[in-house]
Amino acid sequence: MKTRPNQGLWLSVRNALRVGGGFGLIIGLMIGLLGGAGNGLSYGFLSGLCAGLWYGGLDVLQHGIVRLLLYFRGDAPLNYDRFLDYAADELNFLQKVGGYVFIHRYLLASHRPV
Repeated sequence: MKTRPNQGLWLSVRNALRVGGGFGLIIGLMIGLLGGAGNGLSYGFLSGLCAGLWYGGLDVLQHGIVRLLLYFRGDAPLNYDRFLDYAADELNFLQKVGGYVFIHRYLLASHRPV
């Protein structure tokens, strides 16, 4: 269960670093013992980078790029949490109940998935 904003994103970052670092270390040590330290470092780095991207790093990278593009186009704020808190507390537009829910029934009805 999610309890913090961006918790899933930070779990993906942690997973990518753990898997990428571990995989890169193992491959780097194996190739370094067989083919020299220079080869071990380069192959370890590249294999760790690929494994990290495969196990969550690519998702984090894509998420960051989309957020920056939306921000620079002026379509979305960078800090969604602060924006949603403002809409709930100051504007009385949303209600916090585990997540955020529209208060007005008209808005609830118009944003149903099709």
